[in-house]
Amino acid sequence: MNAPIVDRNPFIPTLRTLALRVCVNYANNLASLGDLPFILVAPILHACTAAQLALLEDQSPHLRLDTQEIWHRHVSDRFKRHFEIEEGEDWRDVHERLMRDESQRLKEATARLRAKNGRLKEEKLAKRIVVIDPKKAPIASRKRPNPFGGGMLPAKRGDIDSSERGLTKEEELVDGESQTGHLHCEVELRCCAKVLNR
Repeated sequence: MNAPIVDRNPFIPTLRTLALRVCVNYANNLASLGDLPFILVAPILHACTAAQLALLEDQSPHLRLDTQEIWHRHVSDRFKRHFEIEEGEDWRDVHERLMRDESQRLKEATARLRAKNGRLKEEKLAKRIVVIDPKKAPIASRKRPNPFGGGMLPAKRGDIDSSERGLTKEEELVDGESQTGHLHCEVELRCCAKVLNR
């Protein structure tokens, strides 16, 4: 009972090819390759990221000897600078060392940037313009010189005696803050008149 041998159509992929294509498409989702030989899983390993390749090697340690070329490609793609293999290292060790160095440089650069940003903020606060509300300013800084000579005139209504203004206590209470500017001018005129009469 010999079955006739049928020539395979070259346009129809084999089951092995289809299965391998699916595995390559989902290479970064695989958890383990078991004890499969490197020759079967090489296309899958070539499609893996560096982190996934390390995970698969940890699960299948027999693959590590054969993946040096893949690790060399990962190192060359990731690090464009000159690097050397130290004694006793393989390409995976070189990749891990360079990743640690890059992480350390990134942390140092972040710390320098954070310190520089802090200094800039301090300088900005030191150079900041502060608007002072005239109502909250100290009384001494709010007094202005008398344009007619004779020293300083108080700018605050409470600094002038009510007898100088010519107002009784009731008038003073009724007058309120709305008349401050008018009374201030009136008081200035009265003070100037007293100075001139002397």
